Amino acid sequence: MHLPVFGTMKLTLIITLIVCMQISVLIHIQNMLAYILTKSMKYFRGFMITAISNTVIGLLTAVIVMVEREVLKKINVDIMLIIESGIIFFYMIYIKGMITVRIIKRSKDPEYYHLSFLGKKVYDKKVVDPKELMAFFITLPFTLIAGAYFVVKLVGL
Repeated sequence: MHLPVFGTMKLTLIITLIVCMQISVLIHIQNMLAYILTKSMKYFRGFMITAISNTVIGLLTAVIVMVEREVLKKINVDIMLIIESGIIFFYMIYIKGMITVRIIKRSKDPEYYHLSFLGKKVYDKKVVDPKELMAFFITLPFTLIAGAYFVVKLVGL
């Protein structure tokens, strides 16, 4: 039994599904952590939607691989690792950027600083949230490793 998709279309479809699954899992993890920290229903809905999309994408990928087994042999693992490392790298850069933007916004808010006798700004401890600082530094090794692998493989060294 063959799918109605021919030639390299099968390979492209399976690679696209794998990449979509990886992105969906990253969004799923982000929604899960945001829900745990904030208890907001917005993040819970995002968590549930990504759980359903992960299941659907996983089942679709499994069915295609079971029907067309030779497509697995054609997947170039090196290219997949480059794509994965690029996704992880840019996701970590996005997280760091969002944290930096939040800190900069708070540093400009008068609620988070006062003026000293000399007219200089003195920032409160609340400008930098400990959870954000922890997230920033915990993700640092993953950013460096994924980014180094991505850049080296992309440049071809």
